[in-house]
Amino acid sequence: MASVFIYVSKKPSMSLEDFKAYYETKHVPLLHKLIFSHSDASPVLYYARNYHDRRANLVDPIAAAGQGQKEYLDFDCLSILKFKTLEDVQKTMAIYQEPEVSRVITDDEEQFADRSLLKMFIVEECVS
Repeated sequence: MASVFIYVSKKPSMSLEDFKAYYETKHVPLLHKLIFSHSDASPVLYYARNYHDRRANLVDPIAAAGQGQKEYLDFDCLSILKFKTLEDVQKTMAIYQEPEVSRVITDDEEQFADRSLLKMFIVEECVS
């Protein structure tokens, strides 16, 4: 199993509620239209958005992480996509990298996300 983790930060001027509303009602449907339903896309087995509610933090995330640095822990949403294989991730990412698809998605992200803080990781999952 291969996963894509995307750490997204909202624009500073947006509330978390507005960020979440835009992400769920505009950006997610756009991704489904342009990428996930594309004939060359591999099936996404799982796509979840996990919103960081700082009001719910019971511990200081910096202290809890030990030597963590704030810039690596500060995000508003962790999006997780799961695929059967790394090759499936690569096929789907190739669609994202098509110039017109990338332009439309980037333009949309500019509406709600601070793209300078966007982080994406492709990971191999090992479950025990």
